[in-house]
Amino acid sequence: MRTKALLGLAVIAASAATCVAQNVYSLNIVGYVNMPVEANKFYLVENPLTKANSGGNNITNLIPTLPAPFDGTLLYTFASGNLKVAATYVDGLGWAGDDPLDPAKNLPVLAPGQGFYLAPTAAGTITWVGEVVLASTNVLAGGTPAAPAYSMVGSAYPAAMSLKDLKLSDVAKDGDIVFRYSTADNKLNPFTFVEGYGWDPGVADGPTLNVGEGFYYYNAGAAVEWKQSFTVGP
Repeated sequence: MRTKALLGLAVIAASAATCVAQNVYSLNIVGYVNMPVEANKFYLVENPLTKANSGGNNITNLIPTLPAPFDGTLLYTFASGNLKVAATYVDGLGWAGDDPLDPAKNLPVLAPGQGFYLAPTAAGTITWVGEVVLASTNVLAGGTPAAPAYSMVGSAYPAAMSLKDLKLSDVAKDGDIVFRYSTADNKLNPFTFVEGYGWDPGVADGPTLNVGEGFYYYNAGAAVEWKQSFTVGP
């Protein structure tokens, strides 16, 4: 199979604790995803391909270099309800972690399906190269109506599909919310799941997510496993 037919030249448009429990990937399906970015904007994304079998999903292996001049580009991860700067790109050096005494320490590992923010300091194209994840389990953190939980996630499978086709509707409960981030106007746009209908506003299947797009998931109930499994034809 030609990977390009699956991935295409993916453009991540404007579009959080999470645990990726299991990923199954195929060594026969490798490809690339291109992400055009503009300077001084935020992009809520996720790693669309895995390098688990070729050095791991550490940011220094996923995107070892950025086209100059991206000095000062920031990568934010989400944990315990807060964003933090997990890595900074330094021209001529690469990614530096959050330890000022040892920049090579504490660099983030970004499994497919884990959402994060990128804040590039220049315009250009960021290219991901790796293997396609065909099956995955992503745990959406649980909360209560008084203290709902937010996860920052994305589809581990790299295809532009609706929330229903990405199998998120299979686990969504009445009142769960997906927040897509809009780079154009710097805000989060909500899509609420309504039992018996689907995602509101818009079509019941929900919006079509772009390849590599991350989002926030609001959950006021118990943690659930978002399972994805796909078969790619010849």
